[in-house]
Amino acid sequence: MPRNLGFTRILPLYLLALCLPVSVSAISIAAGLVFLTALVVIAMDRQIIRNIPTTIWVVWLVLIVAYALSTAFSSPYPSNWGKWAEELWLKTLLVAIPIVVGSFRHHIPRILKVSFFVAFLTSFYGLWQHFYGVDLVRDRSLVTEFGHHEIVGFFSHKLSYGGQLLIYMLMGLAGLISEKTYKGRAFWLFGLLSMSLVLIWSHSRSPQLGVFAGGLLLFLLIKGRTRWLGSGLLASIILVSFFVPSVREHWLRSFSQDLNVTRMNLWESSWEGIKARPVLGFGGGNFEEMMKDFGVEGFYNTQAHSHNDFLMHGVNGGFLGILASAALLVMVGAIAHRVWKNNNRQAWIGLSTLAVIVGISTAGLFQVYQTDNEVEALFYFLLGCVVALWPNEKEPAG
Repeated sequence: MPRNLGFTRILPLYLLALCLPVSVSAISIAAGLVFLTALVVIAMDRQIIRNIPTTIWVVWLVLIVAYALSTAFSSPYPSNWGKWAEELWLKTLLVAIPIVVGSFRHHIPRILKVSFFVAFLTSFYGLWQHFYGVDLVRDRSLVTEFGHHEIVGFFSHKLSYGGQLLIYMLMGLAGLISEKTYKGRAFWLFGLLSMSLVLIWSHSRSPQLGVFAGGLLLFLLIKGRTRWLGSGLLASIILVSFFVPSVREHWLRSFSQDLNVTRMNLWESSWEGIKARPVLGFGGGNFEEMMKDFGVEGFYNTQAHSHNDFLMHGVNGGFLGILASAALLVMVGAIAHRVWKNNNRQAWIGLSTLAVIVGISTAGLFQVYQTDNEVEALFYFLLGCVVALWPNEKEPAG
């Protein structure tokens, strides 16, 4: 393939990196261009698919097939093939990105840093929302029932924005503790400080917990002075957050059974549904149908999802869906570990991916993130980038 054409195929990834913190619609367009580019690359060079480990192909296909089976055999509930495509198409970034990248792996650190920088810039809009309580994009007030202002960024819900902040902050933390130059550390540090304030004031508890879990993993993996640099920064963020009265009160509400009754009822209802259809579940898009037959009695302020990633996989795809999704994370985590242990200028990407997998899985115990388009796109964007580093991973970054 001509080199100039090879560079052109990287451009949709830069476009997606720019769009991720800003717009769901733009994410869809950019992701579509990435998929189209991947198809063109395959048509020109079918050997490119060998750049992806067989284990990744297997677990990705198992996940796709598991959800297809759950949709095909969802009777007496509807077979929602549109929902099947909607919930899986962004996960295709896992294999599309390595195909598009090809031998241009040295662009991956730059692409991720571009996205982090845009997220840093958009965090100032989040800070503005905290002080003024207005969403200019959707022309609405952000004052909550508790009297404080929610921060939603450019998205429709604070948890969608919080899930993205979780990923960017762990990426930044891994970049900070892996960076060797003062200029490089300043890049990550300023982004982390701004995003930390936004995440604290967003009052999004599950992403905050995810950052703590991912940061704890980094503390366990990293040795030497960098361990204390990163852990000191993380501890400072946690301490500062508890000096903010509204944040402290929001966390104390987590221990009130009355204020969390919806989440508890959704968990119990989801488990009852999984027990009734344990192998393939109910198929995507049938959560509300499941609730009509297996929902426990009690108060609900929403019945849209399980409020738990793993239970949601179980309702949609049964235990096969849970195992397939977990296996995918484990296999990508194994590749991320190899990239990190390679100890070159791309190693921070492997380290950040390990932290993000742990962080998003922890946050997903209390919220559905892996079918939330804003979070899912960024998550699988990062996973696809680390898988793209698998072949010839000892090649230093350019």
